[in-house]
Amino acid sequence: MKCPNCGFENPANFKFCGECGTKLKNICPNCNFENPPNFKFCGECGTPLIPTAKQKEVKKQEEPKEKEKKETPSELKKEDLAERKEVEKITETQKEGVKKEGERRPISVIFADISGFTSLSEKLDPEELQFFIGDVLRKLADIVKRNGGYVDKFIGDEVMALFGAPFAYGNDTERAVRTAIEMMDFIRINYQNISLHCGIGTGEAVVGSISEREKDYTAMGDTVNIAKRLEEESSPWEILVDENTYLLTKHIFDYKPVDVKLKGKEKDTKVYLLLGPKKHQVVFIGREKEIEEINEILDKKRARIAILGEAGTGVSRLIKTIAEQRSDVFLAKLSSKNEPYGMVKNIITSAIGNEIDQRKILEMAEKFDLSFHFLGYIFGINFPDSILNYISPEKIEEETLKVSNKIISLLFKDKVIAIDNFDKIDPQSQNIFISDGEKEFSVLLGIEKGGFEEKKLKDFHIIHLQNFNFEETKKFISQILESDVCDQTAKIIWERTSGNPLFIYELVELLRENNQFERTNGKIKIKENVKIPKAIGMTQVMLSRIDKLPQSAREVLSVMSCLDSIHKDVIERFFSSKPEYLKSIKLLKEKDIIREEYPFFFFNQNILKEIAYETLLKAKRIEIHSALFEVAYEICKDDITLILIAGEQAEKSERFKDAFLMYKKAGEISKIKHNIKSAKEYFEKALNLLQKAHLKIDEISEVYDFLIEYGEILYRIGEIDKAIEIFEKSQNFSQDEIKLAIAKRWIADCLQIKGKFESAEKIYLEILQLFKNRKKSEYIKTLALLCHLFVDKSQPEEAIKYADEILNSIDNEIKTENQDIYAEALNALGRTYFLIQDYEKAKKFFGELYDVTLKISDIRKRGIATINYGAVHYMLGNHDTALLLFKEYLEIAKSIMDVRGEALALANISQILFERGNIEKSMENLKKSIEMFEKIGDEYGTRETKYMLAKMKIFIGETEEGRKIIEELYRKTDSNYKKAEYETLIALSLVLEGKISPAKELLKQAKEKYEDIQNQTEFKIALSRIKLNENDFESAEKIAEESFEKAKTEIEKIISCLNGIKIIKEMNLDLVIHKDKLEKYQKTLENLSQKAGLSQEILKAFN
Repeated sequence: MKCPNCGFENPANFKFCGECGTKLKNICPNCNFENPPNFKFCGECGTPLIPTAKQKEVKKQEEPKEKEKKETPSELKKEDLAERKEVEKITETQKEGVKKEGERRPISVIFADISGFTSLSEKLDPEELQFFIGDVLRKLADIVKRNGGYVDKFIGDEVMALFGAPFAYGNDTERAVRTAIEMMDFIRINYQNISLHCGIGTGEAVVGSISEREKDYTAMGDTVNIAKRLEEESSPWEILVDENTYLLTKHIFDYKPVDVKLKGKEKDTKVYLLLGPKKHQVVFIGREKEIEEINEILDKKRARIAILGEAGTGVSRLIKTIAEQRSDVFLAKLSSKNEPYGMVKNIITSAIGNEIDQRKILEMAEKFDLSFHFLGYIFGINFPDSILNYISPEKIEEETLKVSNKIISLLFKDKVIAIDNFDKIDPQSQNIFISDGEKEFSVLLGIEKGGFEEKKLKDFHIIHLQNFNFEETKKFISQILESDVCDQTAKIIWERTSGNPLFIYELVELLRENNQFERTNGKIKIKENVKIPKAIGMTQVMLSRIDKLPQSAREVLSVMSCLDSIHKDVIERFFSSKPEYLKSIKLLKEKDIIREEYPFFFFNQNILKEIAYETLLKAKRIEIHSALFEVAYEICKDDITLILIAGEQAEKSERFKDAFLMYKKAGEISKIKHNIKSAKEYFEKALNLLQKAHLKIDEISEVYDFLIEYGEILYRIGEIDKAIEIFEKSQNFSQDEIKLAIAKRWIADCLQIKGKFESAEKIYLEILQLFKNRKKSEYIKTLALLCHLFVDKSQPEEAIKYADEILNSIDNEIKTENQDIYAEALNALGRTYFLIQDYEKAKKFFGELYDVTLKISDIRKRGIATINYGAVHYMLGNHDTALLLFKEYLEIAKSIMDVRGEALALANISQILFERGNIEKSMENLKKSIEMFEKIGDEYGTRETKYMLAKMKIFIGETEEGRKIIEELYRKTDSNYKKAEYETLIALSLVLEGKISPAKELLKQAKEKYEDIQNQTEFKIALSRIKLNENDFESAEKIAEESFEKAKTEIEKIISCLNGIKIIKEMNLDLVIHKDKLEKYQKTLENLSQKAGLSQEILKAFN
């Protein structure tokens, strides 16, 4: 019975190995089933468990005799006990990592078929032949495992192997091709009458266990079918590969295309025949600066350089390029991480030969003046009565370090020892090459980022290979394609690959191979409507990082990949029953996979997140999304972020009803906080989900209310036509007369905004009686809208009539029992009288509103009362009181996260600051206000604050800049009143520049659009200047005086005074009446200046 540990052939009755003492197991060589000790045939598959005499004889004939064959180092390695143990370790690791659940991942599949058993079948009976085949297949399986592959199954006389599952190493396709070559070489060297032929396919497959048994782990999909068809079409000693395999490895191996039609494939599949490893590697491009820097350092001798970079940044290729360019570089071969001093042994034996025994150790010790005890210790060779038995482990390590440095220095004096994958060699050798010991050689190390502690690289010159920036990416692509590339194409590839050189190279080659580039204006660009693929090699590299993690960390990563916003509270609640969660988070941070920016986690590479998510099967994704929804819903309360996470997870788990409710709730909260832009976004998502879920009115009672709120948002941001559409839609979700009337009223309000006053009035009057009879609060609101309507139509008598009706409708019951409605009524009255410029009455209503809101808990309404009360005081000239109220409102707005309110307060404060000469602070506040309005999508607020900014700029002499802002606003409005207002301000800017004719024409147009515009201060000042220019001094003086007498705000008084002074001085009449007026203007100006300071910019602009 063969020992599973050392391979020693023991007698059948042994229970423990006579060579190493390991307990013997009766393992089937064909299916690995463990049989009871007394079985002669496998109970699972029937394979003979004990070789017969004939089998032993045939095996002896087939295997070359030791004397007849040359023992190569690779053959010695196959029989080496340490290597056998390493294969077993790989097998055990794979078993631990086999994922029972299915997943999607890119893999390379090998089908390797043994042929030529015809002659053997004449010498062996079927059972003996089966045993022989099983022995050969087992050795082929060992080659697969050594190269990081997974033996899926044996099918007759062929092996099916997977690379990239259950573990990915990052270069899985290359490993698959090398494995096929090694298997073929093994059969060719060791067996005379049999041959091998292989097929390799690469692509996405579903992998996992199809039952509870571990051995049922397998791969399914078209990739498997292609690999099988390729093997069937291959001839003896041929390796056929598909296009994906070719594209991923063509820079390493030579191929030639072959004309092969694969059976059962409707589409033609490109097939390539493997010729062997490339004799000349592809020229390395993209790291010219680093190569120059490294060569410069190495020229100084005794250099210590470490190159660090993520997989794909070109660390290995850079080291190989340096080795190819310089004659003084020795490039060490990778050794096992589990073999103490393995790298040191490799380097020494490469210089003196492989046959190291006691005699060779003694010869070297004498030749190089070394202690044979410590030199033997490096190679695992002991001497009788060794001094190692009498000294401490620390002393042994210290002396071994000295011996290693000395012998390598003697063998490689003034040379460069280059070690790639330094993070993957044994720790004993690592310590020697990074130690401070005396060395007469240089060291060049290649290290994958995160694989080795950088702080240990003391006195090393560290070169960090970063991903390429945009310009470097563009240059790299141009070098690959040997042509200039357009910026847009370079940007697409850069964003897709994160600037990783390996990913860039693979993606560019993939696009080129599929003819997806075209030339335009001498530059290469990606063709229109081309879907950018995810390169397989890129995915393999990322999966290799994931697969190295323990199962608990991989599970956390999978769940995180399902979240757009990875909220810490959600993740902690999801894994609350799993104590290993915190360790997993710590590990993921240490591995530089995620970072924490409270309260969120972020993937450091988005592509890694995408790949982690794409490995999950659809059913598993839905399961995780649904569980995440439950967690987020449970803890969200009124937290907008958690509500959105719940909505996102409900949508992705196809729980559309729940998703609708979450986005609706998010929209409502955003609306309350006046984050209009976000509210619109969330309501739109809710609407789309409502349609997708086909929800009925009896399933969700909130549909009508939702549509009304959504319509209101659209109304507030100026999307009037869409708002009308939504309000009309809402009428399909209610039979209640009051609700239908409210929807109609909203439509009327929209029509009023569009200037369709007759249509709006008709609807208001149609629903007014219903509200009067059924709902007094809605009746009052409708009366308020009618007031606004008639103010807009310049019919103050009608507006006052409806205002009086509001007053008549407010009774003691409303005042005492329903103060919310009373507050609405007061606000409507205050705004009505404010708009018709009856500021005393407006002050009365807003003042009372302010008092009422102090009693009720609605801080938002108190804020409205505060800002409106401040506006009235401002118009009445009580600017100190107004400023205090505006500042109070600013604090209220901040406390309730009312962005719109905060923006409005800043705008009003800026107006007063401007009038008091604090131009810089005023402009700063106003620009901040504009940014806030733009951020929340409030077009009305944005428009009004930009108008204020333009007016300020004109008043301080920046007329051209102010005019540009006004012209932009003019193009966006349909309101005649607004157009007249804008034309007036543009005319004033032109007058201040001395451009009289165009200014005169604009004033004429403004008056035709809105006759009352002539009462505005800006209109009067512009007109007085025009009259002055026309030498109509009497009219000029009269109009200037009118503007002064009617000016209500400080800024209006200031510019009116300056205008009056200018006109009187220009008239140059030495009359008493003119002197009196001049003195009046100057005194007023002096008082204003003493009160708050007068801007020199305004003085200069109006003089």
